[in-house]
Amino acid sequence: MKYLYTPEAQREFAKVGFRPVNSTVAGQFSSQFPRIGKLFTVSEMGGWKGAQSKFFGDGAIFDQIQNGLGNR
Repeated sequence: MKYLYTPEAQREFAKVGFRPVNSTVAGQFSSQFPRIGKLFTVSEMGGWKGAQSKFFGDGAIFDQIQNGLGNR
């Protein structure tokens, strides 16, 4: 488990699209993963009910992403 947080493992994660948590590795991939200025809360998405509907309801964002990936 400790290995997952080593620079070597973090670099491998970053290569396949996961944001590294190691600050040194994050700096090496800063062009791929720009700094996040402000996080949002679920209340800004209309609460859990609004987020569920917007992201996971039939035909919502999750379905659109899955359909887009299936068309590649």
